[in-house]
Amino acid sequence: MTFGRRVVYNTWHSSLANGLNINLTKGRHVGLPLHYARRGEPTCSPYVFALRVRPTCSPYVFALKIITPVGANLRVRPQLITLFQMPDILPPDCVGLVRPQTHQFTTPLALDCGRSLPSYELIYETYGQLNQNHSNAVLICHALSSDHHAAGYYSMQDKKPGWWESCIGPGKPIDTNRFFVVSLNNLGACQGSTGPKSINPETGKPYGPDFPIVTVRDWVKSQARLGDVLGITQWAAVIGGSLGGMQALQWAIDYPKHLRHSVVIAAAPKLTAQNIAFNEVARQAILSDPDFHAGHYYQHDVVPRRGLMLARMLGHITYLSEDAMRKSLGGNYAKVNSILALMSNFKLKVIYAIKAAHLLIALMPILIY
Repeated sequence: MTFGRRVVYNTWHSSLANGLNINLTKGRHVGLPLHYARRGEPTCSPYVFALRVRPTCSPYVFALKIITPVGANLRVRPQLITLFQMPDILPPDCVGLVRPQTHQFTTPLALDCGRSLPSYELIYETYGQLNQNHSNAVLICHALSSDHHAAGYYSMQDKKPGWWESCIGPGKPIDTNRFFVVSLNNLGACQGSTGPKSINPETGKPYGPDFPIVTVRDWVKSQARLGDVLGITQWAAVIGGSLGGMQALQWAIDYPKHLRHSVVIAAAPKLTAQNIAFNEVARQAILSDPDFHAGHYYQHDVVPRRGLMLARMLGHITYLSEDAMRKSLGGNYAKVNSILALMSNFKLKVIYAIKAAHLLIALMPILIY
């Protein structure tokens, strides 16, 4: 198998439900034995999957994705799968083992919604060294579903590096030999910073739906406070993609003297009316999930997974252009022999054809401090 090439397997063994036993070896082709069976049929029934293997952040780490499952009514729900092999020795362009830090702010933060947080915590990671005059700091703003873990590993047992490992590290576009990189988890994101999962000091229970609405401007304000804590008066650059790009843009608007460069990737200053409408449909999908419990699902020890899945599917569709949609969903459905198979095939194509965009940031080396 060569990287990027589609390969079809017709027989499988091993069960996805019991985990995947796979030997990923540097520089060698990778094969994957899989097994899916339809309900009521023998466990060795052959079904075709197209597999693509590609290198990710370094030659030591490989990702494998199921591209196009064929067949309906599968016993095990197919999911987009990424498998990583943790290297025995970290590659030289990796930031290495990292540890998040948390800072508690006791000064109230006034929010755009009219409410305020009397105190709050921000979790963040740093990579590289801050120079003597504190002029080489770069702030990474994450997108909707990301967090503060942008690069490196937490332990040698980690199976997955930070979400921007391919861009952050020695000799990489965001070169930690030159820059001191800060990546934080935004308020409300629930990955360590204060959010709906946090305890409301007034009730002693998780905030849940009572957590105040936060905006991009609120996030930027809290990020500026973190910069003050770290002794950074001016960022060499503020960088972000998608919702993170909106934050980078907001930085240039609200704090133009506190950054030298704003790198805005795949973002816009505002949503269109159609995007707002799509987001409302996504919200209704979550609200209508029986496990939502008016937002108090933490107290019921459940998560509105079905609503979240539908909302995320809808969001992914809005990320694609018309041409990309046609390429991903186009196909000869006349050969599908049942309505159920047609529905399943279409649904799976929507899920699996969504591919993460490889952000081109060749302009990063021009950040001169």
